[in-house]
Amino acid sequence: MTSATKYILLVFLFVLAGCGRWSHSTGPADDKRFAYLPQLEKVDDFRKLEGRPLSDKFSHIRSVKVVYDLHSKKLYFVNGNHYTYHHEFAEQVLGYGIPLYEFNERNYGAGKLARDLLLGNLNHVQNTKTWFLELSPSDQMDIPYIETLYRSVKENCAFGDSLRFYVNNLRLLQAAEKGTLKLPLIRSEGLFGSLLYQQVSAGETGGILKRYTLDELKNTVPDRNEIILLNGTPLSLPDVKGIIVTELQTPLSHLVLLGRNRGIPVAVCTQAWDDPRLATLEGKKVEFKTLADSMQLRENAALQFEEKPVRTIVLEKDLSKKGLISMDKVPDLGLGYVGAKAYNFACLAAISRKKQEFRVPEYAFAIPFWYYAQHVEQSGALKLIVELDKNSATLKEDLKAVRKKIQEYPVDPELLRLVEERMNAQAEFAAFRFRSSTNAEDLSDFNGAGLYDSKSAVKGDTSKTVANAIRKVWASTWSPAAYREREIFGIDQRSVAMGILVHRSFPEEEANGVVVTQNLYRDYDGITVNVQKGESSVVLPEKGITTEIFTAYPFEQPPWDGELVLDYVSHSPLNDYKPLLSEAEIKKLYSACMAVRAGMRRYWGEDAVCDIEFKLVGPERKLYLKQVRIY
Repeated sequence: MTSATKYILLVFLFVLAGCGRWSHSTGPADDKRFAYLPQLEKVDDFRKLEGRPLSDKFSHIRSVKVVYDLHSKKLYFVNGNHYTYHHEFAEQVLGYGIPLYEFNERNYGAGKLARDLLLGNLNHVQNTKTWFLELSPSDQMDIPYIETLYRSVKENCAFGDSLRFYVNNLRLLQAAEKGTLKLPLIRSEGLFGSLLYQQVSAGETGGILKRYTLDELKNTVPDRNEIILLNGTPLSLPDVKGIIVTELQTPLSHLVLLGRNRGIPVAVCTQAWDDPRLATLEGKKVEFKTLADSMQLRENAALQFEEKPVRTIVLEKDLSKKGLISMDKVPDLGLGYVGAKAYNFACLAAISRKKQEFRVPEYAFAIPFWYYAQHVEQSGALKLIVELDKNSATLKEDLKAVRKKIQEYPVDPELLRLVEERMNAQAEFAAFRFRSSTNAEDLSDFNGAGLYDSKSAVKGDTSKTVANAIRKVWASTWSPAAYREREIFGIDQRSVAMGILVHRSFPEEEANGVVVTQNLYRDYDGITVNVQKGESSVVLPEKGITTEIFTAYPFEQPPWDGELVLDYVSHSPLNDYKPLLSEAEIKKLYSACMAVRAGMRRYWGEDAVCDIEFKLVGPERKLYLKQVRIY
């Protein structure tokens, strides 16, 4: 094998979650054709049966479906190469020929009808001795039946002494907490923490493999033709062909959102930093591809790099509007003069008034682009902006000079008067949040997650003044990360404008999170939730701190009958690994987010998946939605 064709395949396989009158097949025939095995006498028997998973929530687990016949007391380890769902095996092998809806009601329900089958999945964490039995999150199997299935699987596989039971939903977590589920258990945090691989952003590319520590990255600008290996999560994404990081990501982190937005391959490989196979490819031209369960690196010395022309995008910018813009109604053509964040907030507020399922932050208004444009011109910052050269060796210092001009020049006294009058017109809140609302963020083709700053102002505070908050938010338009991201997408830098969304701040957050109105792990309806205790960050968590991640979806599709299936991926150590939201709170959140998705069709002109930020506030844990954008 020549060096030019040397090939590395790093494969980490993920979990299978099945969903699953009597005439039995004759049983195993050969390794390719047999329908099931009655026992797993060795690990190789498991390998013969394992099939592709149905859920993408974990990426290094292999699975075999199990079926226990309550009438015959027989156990079947199902060949996943031939049967994707439990009901297929039951119908085709066991002769269990009833309609699917009745199959689900009888064999996943909570006892309305007598069960015929106990259904589950036997899972193995690759490259470990961890084996566990899992039910579908929608399964309402009683505890005695769970114990029956567990004992049968344990007694009929060679690795039964290592077998644990996976508590993956709220019902099972509560049973474990009460001590009524008396089995060896494994929880989501144990599985999430053992992940070896994650696909952050799908894609394939070619480049030169280089490694950087996060400290080195602070003072280094990687070449755009590099594929970089990092020893953690960067605060911003360099302009490179692809990225490999060693720190696990939540599905809604800034790294995930920016990677998807750019369309470059990004992967997590927790052991990559010390992997000698990657070390042999450093400094060489490689082909890089990320898949759902693996990443591929292949040396290709003949690789050629071509500069693709980037179309220049001139952003819409209406500088005709002065005065504060109320969020009490949706501003006509507001995208052009207050920015996407403020416009979307006004839409969110309108939906809230109509549906009354959630609140939005009170006393909200927006500062239009006009004041920003006036400030950068009068401060002298505009002259520096016009002279910026993306290829200059001094670009970082030049951007710092722009920010300095903006931050040192006095804010228009009339604007300060208007803002302070609005804040002082109420006595309920002293602190207000000033949030970026540019024409270069929260768009369908340019996410801009984490590029700009938000700041607070407090009435009567000599440091956290309105003027300081406004200037700092305006100045963040010209951070190196924001400038570079816009440059990658061909945005005309001189067409960028910053509005500001202002509303009361939240000193009493019980929990905060992000919801995507899509099940990111299975082809079902539903939502995916990242939530954290208090005000700890969801999108940029501290090192070693996981957020709570789960999906919520209706078991019966549609219409929704008010019941949800909850499937947990991880729990937060900040809450002792206990669920942060009650079942009632999750139902309320689900209903509110579905109402927002339906309501935003009118304003966006399409049925787009929503990215929604929420908070639970105060002792009453009131639900607030504070932001919506296209995912």
